[in-house]
Amino acid sequence: MNFKWIDSDAALIEAVARCREFDWVAIDTEFMRTDTYYPKVGLLQLGVPGDNYLIDPLSIADPSPIRELLMNPSVLKVLHSGSEDMEVFQRWLGVGPTPLFDTQMAAAALGLGFGLSYQRLIEAMVGEVVPKGETRSDWLQRPLTQSQCAYAAQDVHFLVAAYPKILDRLNEAGRLDWVLEDAKRLTQTLPTMVPVEDAYRRQKGLHHLGPRALLLAQDLFRWREQEARRRDRPRNRVLHDEQIMALLRLPEHAWTDLKQAGFHNSTIQRVGSAVLAMVDQALAVAPNALPAPLQADRTPVDKKRYKKLQDALAGLAKGLGVPSEYIATRRDLEHVIKSDFHGEASLPASFDGWRRECAGDVLLKALA
Repeated sequence: MNFKWIDSDAALIEAVARCREFDWVAIDTEFMRTDTYYPKVGLLQLGVPGDNYLIDPLSIADPSPIRELLMNPSVLKVLHSGSEDMEVFQRWLGVGPTPLFDTQMAAAALGLGFGLSYQRLIEAMVGEVVPKGETRSDWLQRPLTQSQCAYAAQDVHFLVAAYPKILDRLNEAGRLDWVLEDAKRLTQTLPTMVPVEDAYRRQKGLHHLGPRALLLAQDLFRWREQEARRRDRPRNRVLHDEQIMALLRLPEHAWTDLKQAGFHNSTIQRVGSAVLAMVDQALAVAPNALPAPLQADRTPVDKKRYKKLQDALAGLAKGLGVPSEYIATRRDLEHVIKSDFHGEASLPASFDGWRRECAGDVLLKALA
C-alpha cells in the first residue's frame, strides 16, 4: 500500500490542496495518552482516492492548512468511531471536523452492528482483513517503523474504499441524514470541555455526603481538574478518586488527618498543603452558606413497564433492521418511565431528529 510521508509545511500545503479536490476525505489520528491529561497527537492520516498521506505533526511548523481543511464546509470528513479523534483535534488545533461522517454510526444505521469495529466494518464492506498489530505503538517516537506507517496508512486507505459503498447503501435506505445528524453530537460531549466547576459531577456516591462534605468535594474535584489540566497529568496522578472519597467519608474533625484517609507520604508532600487549605476553608463556612445535599434519583422503574418499552423498541428495531441500542439506550427507556411517574411521559433530550420521528410515538404509546 502506497503512502506519502508529509513532514514539511510545503508538502502539507500540497497534500491538503489534493484533498480539497474531493468533496470528502478519510481521516484518522494516532496519539498517546498514557501519562497525560490531554491526548498528544503523533500522526494524522488523510486519504482520498489514489492517495494516502501520513502527516507528521511533530515536524509541521504551521498546521493551519489542516485546520482549514477540517473546517471546510464543502469537504465531508469521514472517520470511524471518531469521539477520541475529536478531542485530539480540539487540543491540537482548537477545532473539530465539520461536516462529519462516522462510519461506525453508519454501520449501525445499516444494521451491521452496534459499536462495530473498524476491522469488522472493512471486512464486511470491502472484504479485506485488517490486522491490529500496531494498536499500542509509541506514536511519538521518531522515526516511525515501516510497520507503523503501513498500519496507519491502511486506516484511511480502506476507509476510502468503504465509504462510497456505505454511502450508496445509506442513500438506498434513506438514512444518510441519520448518520450526519448523529455525527454533529460528537463534538458536544468532550470531557475536556466540561467546566471545572462541574468536575465533581463525574464522581459517584456524593449524594451520601452531608452539606459540608459536599462543599469540600466540590472544592477538591474542581482543584484537581484545574491541576490536571494545568500540569497535563491524568486526574488520578494528581490525586486519586479513592483518596478524595476516603477523606470525605471521615468525620469532619478528622479531615486534617490525611494519613487516615490513605494519603501516602509522597502524596502529602506533593499536594497535602493544598488539600489542607481547602479543608480549612470548608470548615470555616457558616452552616447557612453550605450547599444543599445532592438528591439521588430514586424514582422507581417498574419492571413490567420497562419490559413493555423494551419489547416495543425491539419490534421497532427489527422492523428497521438496526440494533435496538442504536435507537435508544436503557437510560432512555428509564427516562420515559420516570417522567411518566412524575406526571407526564416525555422523551429524553437525545430524542430529537430522526429518533423522535421514528421511535418517539412508539415508546410513548407503549406506556399508554
